[in-house]
Amino acid sequence: MSDNIKLLIKKLPFGPGVSLLNYDPETTLFALNKPEGLRSHPNRPGIDKRSLLLAPYDLDKECYLCDLADVGIVPVYLLNRLDAPTSGVILLCLNIEVVSVIHKLFKTHKINKMYSALVKGILKIKQGTWRDCLSSRRMGEIVRTQKGGERLAQTHFHLIGQDEDLGISLCHLMPITGFTHQLRVQGALHNHPVLGDKTYGDFSFNKQIQKITSFKRLFLHSTQIDLSYSFMQKNYNFTAYSPLPKEFAFIKDLS
Repeated sequence: MSDNIKLLIKKLPFGPGVSLLNYDPETTLFALNKPEGLRSHPNRPGIDKRSLLLAPYDLDKECYLCDLADVGIVPVYLLNRLDAPTSGVILLCLNIEVVSVIHKLFKTHKINKMYSALVKGILKIKQGTWRDCLSSRRMGEIVRTQKGGERLAQTHFHLIGQDEDLGISLCHLMPITGFTHQLRVQGALHNHPVLGDKTYGDFSFNKQIQKITSFKRLFLHSTQIDLSYSFMQKNYNFTAYSPLPKEFAFIKDLS
């Protein structure tokens, strides 16, 4: 059974650079590594060559419809999303009953997510929590989040390393809540915008770093997801880890 599920997952039409990180052969929960620049799913009918899977996507059912040889149409359910500029761990599942279980965990904030980010400035304290009231608004396909509103956004941060010459810190960011663009907005509100952020970032600082490194990406990476869940009277623990992309390596001191 384990080999069958793994073979089925590996038959899926991965987008460019996408790779399998981990899977559970019993529940069919699995994690992929999404490169920077790929969409979590297409926004329009048809196949998007710059999306996680090269297959049509059902926006209502939140699943890819993968047509596999000798198998037929296989629904592949997307459990969370990453902005196209963000890389790293993303969760999917083949079993609709398990999907319902995982969705409840997301809604109740019982899934631990850790991101790595290069941010402008040197953090004055090594760890703490950002708390901000935020609101989001949609303009067509575009969503923007800003300060204000009644809902509280919370993110734990932990300093990992810093480059005092460049004025950059490497942090782990652990969101407790789940606003669109939450990490990027809170970083900017606390004077530590994520490097390479073209929407909420420090544009002149981004240009300075681009001249030094030639990298133009958003330096935000979904590094790890941990969750525990029960299904069919059995308990499961699942972890997926994605190492930092090579572009992050230009920072000098990670100690």
